[in-house]
Amino acid sequence: LHSVKFEVIDGMLVGPCDRSQYHNISLFVNDQYYFKLTPEAYVLDVGHEEDCFIAIGYNDKDEWVLGEPFFRSFYSVFDDS
Repeated sequence: LHSVKFEVIDGMLVGPCDRSQYHNISLFVNDQYYFKLTPEAYVLDVGHEEDCFIAIGYNDKDEWVLGEPFFRSFYSVFDDS
């Protein structure tokens, strides 16, 4: 998001809806799994003029929480046996 002009409104990250301004986000989890999120997965048009919600949470910790934008693009299989 370095080149995108965004702002925080009511605790939400908001930026332009032109998805060509955004990059893919690549995640490599546990040195085993590679995932790629495209801007279509995390830049959401919520009908607020020309602004879109950027569905990426931020904090000052060294951790990520993979939420709804991630699970919209991928699925998980849980084996409880």
